[in-house]
Amino acid sequence: SVEGLINIIKLELQSKSGNLKPFISLLEDRMKNLDRFIYDILNYSRNIRTSISIEKIEFESIISACFEELEYLNNAMKIKKTIKVNTESFFNDKMRVREIFRNIISNAIKYADTYKEINTIDINIKINQKEAKLSIQDNGIGIAKDVLPKIFDMFYRGSELSKGSGIGLYLVTQSVEKMGGRIDVKSTLGKGTEFIVQLPNRLEA
Repeated sequence: SVEGLINIIKLELQSKSGNLKPFISLLEDRMKNLDRFIYDILNYSRNIRTSISIEKIEFESIISACFEELEYLNNAMKIKKTIKVNTESFFNDKMRVREIFRNIISNAIKYADTYKEINTIDINIKINQKEAKLSIQDNGIGIAKDVLPKIFDMFYRGSELSKGSGIGLYLVTQSVEKMGGRIDVKSTLGKGTEFIVQLPNRLEA
């Protein structure tokens, strides 16, 4: 795609009469897709070979950093966010917790229902000495019932709107499993999606 767009731009430059702006915009979009794909592949590789590293998790700072990192996505700045975390201490793998939030939040932004007056992402984290239960819920376009069982498969892209690598949610499941947790998803087409992640609290590690 990138090579093709570069060739078109070269032809437009030779003609001296073409409008390059739309082609440059498309080129930028393809480069962002390539960048995200490389990022996902590197994280997948790192997740496989890197052992668990236990440290205290500050959920608010991780979530804020994820939203800041994803500001470049369309409609990201328009989404209303609510974040609730109780004050119990939680210990597990910071890198993998971050990947879980980054990928799920990224999907919530990408698949926001722009026809709705307000787009929302509600994050609710309940921690006790045994575990943390993470709920990430949006009011986006939702996921069809026949697609729902496949969304965690590697390279699966369930919508014509999909622009990602198809690795993100697979990486989420791998991260959750590495940390000894579990993940569930609930979704209604046209209403939204909720991911529920349960992670053990490694207080004694």
